[in-house]
Amino acid sequence: MPAAGVVGTKLVCDYKKNEFGQQSAYAEADIIMVDGSWYVKWMSQELVNATKEYRQKLEALNAGIDRRALSKEARAALKGKRKALETNYVAQLESREEYRLKPHGLPDADGYQRFTYPKPGYMAFDPATGERVPPSKLPKLPSSVSIPIDVGVSTENSTGEQPPAALKWWQKFPHATPLHQRWYGMRSMVESFNKVLKGARYENLGDPGKRSGRGFAFQYLVSTLMAVSANIRKIAKFFEKDAKRQFGGPLPRTRRRKTATGTALERREASPPPDPPQ
Repeated sequence: MPAAGVVGTKLVCDYKKNEFGQQSAYAEADIIMVDGSWYVKWMSQELVNATKEYRQKLEALNAGIDRRALSKEARAALKGKRKALETNYVAQLESREEYRLKPHGLPDADGYQRFTYPKPGYMAFDPATGERVPPSKLPKLPSSVSIPIDVGVSTENSTGEQPPAALKWWQKFPHATPLHQRWYGMRSMVESFNKVLKGARYENLGDPGKRSGRGFAFQYLVSTLMAVSANIRKIAKFFEKDAKRQFGGPLPRTRRRKTATGTALERREASPPPDPPQ
């Protein structure tokens, strides 16, 4: 994951349920990382923990409920409670935007990424006490900041486990927003193709014995050829299905019409198209 940010790839991901909330911080710039995005540290704890609390409340609401045993009124009430939680959560995500830093350009050769600070005027809260902070007491922030690649890594000599770099958590779009959901939905296509590549019936990329050569170059070449093979097979399958549709093959699903009184008509297979004019 960190390598994706270095090369400029748009990373879009989800987190484990215990990884939401504040994930890292850059004290020198007065910013914190929350759910994969950078925000000024003056954001309220209610907004910092919005995703974590929303998921906990939703899990508690659904715990021990058998929808099949609920009455129609009980299901409607449950749906209303879920909708209320979702509406409040969406409003919190929108409120976060006042505090979010916006990325600009791609990381430079050293991995530094430039961000611009949000416009002043947001409601500020002290991170330690949760008390309101008047604008006159807020430090004057620059218009932008270049964030190092190793932010979040401890510089102290310690034999204990080091905290992960903020780059592990950072992603291109704010988590759970409509833009994030549109990009995250593309992962299903990637996972589907990965399943095809790893299937034992054809390429079987998941079996190390199928690519037993040594060295990076060999592994790269074999994996590429497997991907090409899978693509060719999928293209050939598409043309095969297309030919069946055009030249009289059975339709994948035949329609079942009904009369005005609701009586089902007999099924009919698709007829082949007429011959082209001579």
